[in-house]
Amino acid sequence: MGETVDPDLGIMDLKQKLMLSKAYLEDEEFVRDILATTIEDRIEKEEDRKKERRREARIREARHKDVNEARLRAEEEARLKVEEEARLMAQEEARLKAQEDAKAMEERRKAQEKRKINERIALCGRRNEIGERKMGCARADATGSRKIQNENESRRTEVLTRREV
Repeated sequence: MGETVDPDLGIMDLKQKLMLSKAYLEDEEFVRDILATTIEDRIEKEEDRKKERRREARIREARHKDVNEARLRAEEEARLKVEEEARLMAQEEARLKAQEDAKAMEERRKAQEKRKINERIALCGRRNEIGERKMGCARADATGSRKIQNENESRRTEVLTRREV
């Protein structure tokens, strides 16, 4: 044959080149056998390349799928983590609010209790003032009565002393 054939030639190009070669013109049957064998080899190689490309495509798709699944899992985990943090924060805020409300309620109760105590003290103070006034009046009455008694006794004594004299 003498000519070199580019291994990347397509089947049709190879067939055309062989038809134009000298060997084909000289021994047609031999060339047909070579051509058939070469064509079969090239078809097999092409099928092998297609299979390899399909296999690589499947591998790429599987990797892409794995990457997507990992990304989706990471996103889901991040979302769940954010939700959990938000839930915990809401619980903490609710607990603090309840604690503040309880504290405010306790302060109101203590203030009300203090007001009641102050009112009682004030009421008792008024009662004491009234009682002291009454006591003062009673003392005054008692003192006044004693004065009157003393005066009466001194008059009696005077009267008795005058009679005797």
